[in-house]
Amino acid sequence: MRTKKLDCFYKQVLVLTLLGCSYLLQGQTYIGLQGGVHQSNSLVFFTRDNSSLLVAPNANYTPTILLSGEFPINTKLWLCISPTFQIEGTQLTHTGQGTDATYYTTNTLGYLHFPLALKMKLALQKNTFYGKLGWTTAYLMYGRYTEWQSIRTKTTAVVDLAKEQLERWDFGPQFAIGFEKEIANRHLINIELNYAFGLNNIYTDAMESFNEGLNILIGLSHPIIQK
Repeated sequence: MRTKKLDCFYKQVLVLTLLGCSYLLQGQTYIGLQGGVHQSNSLVFFTRDNSSLLVAPNANYTPTILLSGEFPINTKLWLCISPTFQIEGTQLTHTGQGTDATYYTTNTLGYLHFPLALKMKLALQKNTFYGKLGWTTAYLMYGRYTEWQSIRTKTTAVVDLAKEQLERWDFGPQFAIGFEKEIANRHLINIELNYAFGLNNIYTDAMESFNEGLNILIGLSHPIIQK
């Protein structure tokens, strides 16, 4: 009896999902590509960093790229999905004994993000401004440690995530503001400032640290259903 009830429930969920997708696809749907720079303010330490005095950490900057899908709910409100690969991390300066003991490290974590957001548009004359409010879930794929004193002495190693006591999953809110403009045949160009922070401690036990990052993006959206 319980199995039959579960089967019925799953069928109802599937039907509602298909109906929702069908409704969203009735409007002007867009797919797009965005790229830019990601500034990570996440504080990441690995065990091999503990052997020296640490100077104040710096933010880490990396390129980022994401795919996007936009589905209209009404003329001003859109549902946005934008899977993203993103690198969080920290640049550190270490000083030991003597002037030759100074060296630098970059500790990075590679995440696959699955953001879901509502996008509200505001048209002013021929320009459109927008804001986004959403939620992102992220899965940690790898950790990487890079150490150098100069370009010639740079070494890189993949770290053991379990040994470093790193959590695999993270989640948290995401906010964005942006500007978009139609350039030709309903194609849109956009510029966006995107901020997100994680609510889950990225370390299981060793210390407390949370992901935090800012994206500066430029992109192009292509209409897949002409209305």
